[in-house]
Amino acid sequence: MSSRRLPRNQHIIPKHYDVHLTTDLDSGQFCGSVKIDLIVEEHNQTSIKLDTSHLTIDLSSISLIIISSSAEVQCFAELNDLNELLEIRLPNQQNFSPNISYRLIIKSFSGHITTQNQIGFYRSTVDILSHNNQSNEMSFVKKHYGITQMSPTHCRRVFPCFDEPCLRATFDLTLDIPRHMQALSNMPELYSQDHLMNSETKRIRFQRTPLMPTFLLCFVIGEFDMVKSEPVQRLNKDSRLAPIELTAYTLPGRKHEATFALNCARKALYYYADLFQIEYPMAKLDLVAVPDLFYPAMEDWALILFKEEEMLINEDHAISVQYRNVCQSVTHEIAHQWFGNLVSIHWWNDVYVIEGFAKWFEYLATDYIIPEYNVFSEFFSTQFVRYFDYCINILHNEADDIDEKDFSFEGYIYSKGSCLMRMLHLFIGQYEFLESIRLFLRRYSYRTATAIDFWTCVEETTKLPIKQLVHSWCTKKSYPVVHVKMLGHDETTGTYDLELKQMSFCRGHDQEKHSDEKKISCHCIKTSDLICDTKHHVDIQQSNVRDSNWMIPITVIRNQSDDCVIKYLMTKQHDVLHIDTNASSLSSLKEDDSEPLVKKRRYSSLASNWFKLNICSGGPYRVFYSSDMLEQLIQAMIKQELSTFDRFNLENDM
Repeated sequence: MSSRRLPRNQHIIPKHYDVHLTTDLDSGQFCGSVKIDLIVEEHNQTSIKLDTSHLTIDLSSISLIIISSSAEVQCFAELNDLNELLEIRLPNQQNFSPNISYRLIIKSFSGHITTQNQIGFYRSTVDILSHNNQSNEMSFVKKHYGITQMSPTHCRRVFPCFDEPCLRATFDLTLDIPRHMQALSNMPELYSQDHLMNSETKRIRFQRTPLMPTFLLCFVIGEFDMVKSEPVQRLNKDSRLAPIELTAYTLPGRKHEATFALNCARKALYYYADLFQIEYPMAKLDLVAVPDLFYPAMEDWALILFKEEEMLINEDHAISVQYRNVCQSVTHEIAHQWFGNLVSIHWWNDVYVIEGFAKWFEYLATDYIIPEYNVFSEFFSTQFVRYFDYCINILHNEADDIDEKDFSFEGYIYSKGSCLMRMLHLFIGQYEFLESIRLFLRRYSYRTATAIDFWTCVEETTKLPIKQLVHSWCTKKSYPVVHVKMLGHDETTGTYDLELKQMSFCRGHDQEKHSDEKKISCHCIKTSDLICDTKHHVDIQQSNVRDSNWMIPITVIRNQSDDCVIKYLMTKQHDVLHIDTNASSLSSLKEDDSEPLVKKRRYSSLASNWFKLNICSGGPYRVFYSSDMLEQLIQAMIKQELSTFDRFNLENDM
């Protein structure tokens, strides 16, 4: 694979692709043509460079026309196999006319349908138990399936294109396939014609896609069984009912195993549409269980591919963990239909945002769909614990080529990204967290965005320094440790002073940071504000942040606080937290308060007055308590005065 991007000084925007492919799964060959409508934005552009890989291109079949006049422009094409580039030039080093729409036509290219790996356009062969009409017996028959994996940069293996996530365009796709097979793509079928070149071939053309990046384009070819759900009802932009066709596809004989996944998908579509206040934007959603896939699942827009074990369940022999895993897999990929598809990333160094988002929301959606499975306990035992194992891996890097970003889909991206999302969710509260997401999705729909764009939306909504906060969590090869001890208690005023010191922990040693003390006055906020739908504004005082320090969202609860949580944004290496227990914001939860993560608590008046930091493991950092504070917490744990998640957090930190 070539380790380069398209030239940064190439100001060319693809607008539309018309792709026509003829496939032969038996021989493992395909051929095709593509027309690309594009605009040259700069006056000094002397060439057009496209991505291409493992394709044979007939350079003499390439032409260029000006769309407005249909006038053909003389051009020359050159293929650079080393850099995987197709370059189009005008005679005598002329410049392309700026702000003119061109149509680049490549009439003939061909390629191999690979069987060596699951990237680009590949073939999977499966033995299917079928009825033999001649012998009237059941026997195994080999069947071929054609599958695409365009993400992250493999669309160039299927047709020449501008294969970068920031370059969204619309797509028309036409496939010539064996007559006995089916073809699925991102959009519903527009028409189908039989007997084109011979009696064994048919042509399928799909409806035009919305604006989307090349890595989301997908098609599959083969023989499938299908099962449909009742249409998911939604309102379109004209406030008219526009049902979403929801269908599951499996290999022959297994469609009954897709029922649970289909039901999860139906509920998830309603759940996310309500949560994000944006309807699912496509006309249909297909779930397809395929024999081989590079990833466990792939969120191609409106055509989600799954490994069979990620989607199918034989309910006669299934165990509970299978139901949970399938539900999480389905809800993860459906979350991407909004966050990752409706809005896609600008480049792969920001993949932690979309994957962290989808990983966290898969838990929220799964808890909504199957609450009896207690998925948040699984989050702590997997994603949260792994965060500390992955501390050496940074979330965001400046890799600007293709080879370096291959690491971007490793496990730490999902664990660390989801813990970051959860920390912000719990700290800023349900209302402002969702408002931030809604603002982001509305602002960048059918466009690309960067991580900074998302954090800016959160910052605009919360009025908190989110970009500064996230920077320390995304760029450090460590995690923070907070040391806390009680400095004193004024019984007359009901105030407490807690001394907090932060350090970075990495590879088994603490790294002390610069010391700077500041006394902070904090307001107390109800536990329900951590997640419940509320417009309560978090008034947090903060100090200037040194680059060497972490910005840590601190939450504190005490045994007599009547469910009140202190929220404090720690920015200094050494701070004193001043807690006024008589603050007017101290109030108990109402009986009708509810939320999925932080359960209601009722504490009796105790002789001891313990303080617990990092409520419900809200942030992926460790807390080291002074001996007297730790002893009080251990006694509280023995007396079952701590929630399950707080007990886990305390034990994990000790």
